[in-house]
This record gives sequence, C-alpha cells and structure tokens, in this order.
Amino acid sequence: EAVAIQADQWTEEVRQVRIFGQPMRFSSLVHPLFTDQTRYWCFACKKPVVLIGDGCVCGSNDVELYCHVEEFHVEPNWPTVFILDMHPRKPHMGAFVQVAPNDDLFQAAEIVLAADPKDFKEACDEIETSLMLHVSQRLCDPNMGASPSGAKRGITWQEEFDRAGMFCDLADDSDVGRKRVDDYLKVDPATRSPRITIHPRCTETIRQFKRFQWDDFSQKTERDQKQKAKDKYSDFPALYRYLLNSDPSFHFLHR
Repeated sequence: EAVAIQADQWTEEVRQVRIFGQPMRFSSLVHPLFTDQTRYWCFACKKPVVLIGDGCVCGSNDVELYCHVEEFHVEPNWPTVFILDMHPRKPHMGAFVQVAPNDDLFQAAEIVLAADPKDFKEACDEIETSLMLHVSQRLCDPNMGASPSGAKRGITWQEEFDRAGMFCDLADDSDVGRKRVDDYLKVDPATRSPRITIHPRCTETIRQFKRFQWDDFSQKTERDQKQKAKDKYSDFPALYRYLLNSDPSFHFLHR
C-alpha cells in the first residue's frame, strides 16, 4: 500500500523508472504511456497506476489491464494506411496500419529495408499479399519526400517512388500529431483498450517507441527543458504523427 501511494505521487517518467524498471537514461520519453508490458489503467485517474488490492490508490475499482503490443488477426476488409519514411543513408522504413470501424489503429506489419524504390516496392507488395492487406492510402515524410533523391538531378524522393509504382501523398508533419499519438495511447473508456495496438512482429516500431526521447539538457544544468525531440529512434513515432495528422477514418478510407 505504501508503494502504491508513493507511486501515485510520482510523475509518469519517475514511475516508469522506479516501479517498472525502465532504464534511467530513458526517463525523458516523448511517449511515456507506451508499454509492451501489461499494466493497469485507472479510468478515474486517467493514467497507469499501481493497485492496492483490487483497486487504485484513489479508491476506484474501475481499472483495466492494458498493453500496446498484442497479437491480433489481420482483417482483410479493413482499410490499411502505409506510411513511409525515406532515407538516403540508412534503410527506408514503413508501417502498415489498419484502421478499424471505430477508427482505432492496428499496426499489422513494418518494413526496414535499404533498397532502391523498385526493390522496396516489391518487398512491400510481398507483405501486403501475404497478410492480405488492402492499402487505401500511402503517406510519406513531407520533408524527405520533397527533397532531391540524389539519384537523378531534379527528381525528388516522392517522384522516385512514384516511378516505382508506390504513389505516396506528402503527409502533414505538424507537431500537433504528437499529442494525438499520446491521446491514442490512453485507454479508451468505451472499448477499455488503447486506440493503438502494435503486433509483436513489428519489433523496430516497439523498440523505437520505448527509446524515443526529448533532447533535454544535462540534469546538472538549471535550464528549461527543450521542446525538441531527439532524431534517434524517431522514425516510427514520426510515422504515427503523420498518420494521426491525416485524421484516419474507416468510412472515408473504406470508400
């Protein structure tokens, strides 16, 4: 009981380190609510909690087990959005995210591949065929997508992938999407589940969400926190930002 009471007074970052064993160096996570381990969510407190008996320290028994990483059956009739992050010097990365009838998101697969656009497209085709994914929309990083590919003068990355048969719209990279990702990571009181579920085979997505941090100053300084995230481990969290900035809707994508 004493542990639960103390944990309730800590910030989510401190709770992740001291209760759930998250490494100290990852205490400034951009999306601290993300977890690949089963936790308890209190609907009264609207946050992860440590239980006292069968309830929360606040006295509420309205708690639910949750986890963002779970196996699920891919639904061929659900529309899928493919989000792409191109890179000139490291592998291209992409996520296949299904949109459920209630607009919840289920990531069925990922791809991390250093290849030219044509070979990358063929690898994506194999994933889509094997999982029977119906891709309704493709989005890509607007900054890299509109920049020269380097392979041919005056040709952008978006145009290179267009020529390979992978037509992508330039996404909105507004930081508003980061807050939307946090909202989707919360447990929905209607479904009693998070609005983002990632299949365990998406190992790089899970790895990056667990390590994506704010670019804070050293703790020895008294300067204000930065409002900028580090570039390291940012690829797949950024893909979710692009996706949620597009306000994915099952009915719109299904049509």
